[in-house]
Amino acid sequence: MMKPIPTSTPQERVTLFRGIAVPPANIDHVSAEIWEHGLRKVKGMLWGSQMASPSAVRGRVAELMASPSTIRARIDEMPMGHLICACGDEFGATHYAVGRLPIGDISRGLLITFSAGLNELSIDGKDFLYTIFQFWDRDRKHDRELFRERLAMMFGTGILKYFDLASETDKTIERVGICDLACIDLNVIREHLRNMVLINGRCNTRFCSAVQMQEPVTSAQIISVTTVHSLPGAPERQIHLDSLLH
Repeated sequence: MMKPIPTSTPQERVTLFRGIAVPPANIDHVSAEIWEHGLRKVKGMLWGSQMASPSAVRGRVAELMASPSTIRARIDEMPMGHLICACGDEFGATHYAVGRLPIGDISRGLLITFSAGLNELSIDGKDFLYTIFQFWDRDRKHDRELFRERLAMMFGTGILKYFDLASETDKTIERVGICDLACIDLNVIREHLRNMVLINGRCNTRFCSAVQMQEPVTSAQIISVTTVHSLPGAPERQIHLDSLLH
């Protein structure tokens, strides 16, 4: 039985970065809107992804772990809110702002720096972590210790109890559910935010740490809004998802 996941103190806050691409004519308007209203979903915005409150999920860990095959379904039954994605590193956020634009796109990048409570966060695992949990042994040729070593390097040793548990089952839905719980473990989130290894994940994503939270980010949480034109220097140490799995 997995122990309940501890909560953070109300004072425990972290600095996060979100990168967005904006048409040049809208830069000043969007910047002003963020300063005045923060980050939030507004009418007409194509922003459909939702998530349950990470702190609410943490309060139900023991109950959820009693039936790993239903973890994802039971989380999906909880009240949902629109989510905001962010990075714990400037490189990852800047890559989202300017590093993924199609050829010919003249959009400019905005880098938004803001403060958030650690207790509000979960790891955004869609571009790396869930794939590892599900497919690390797909070809039956990989050494589990290699994956344990890499995961500990990027998410701290706290991730290993979840990975070990997931690796004991071949049921994908159970592996996904256990990864759901890994993503809301505060010790895992803390260590992931400290990660300095660049993760080259799915869909041309590049980041050291990726998290998500329910919107809104209020205007009081905004620290800075700056225009970015190019990527900063990439960290020397890098992990490539494709190479790791093949």
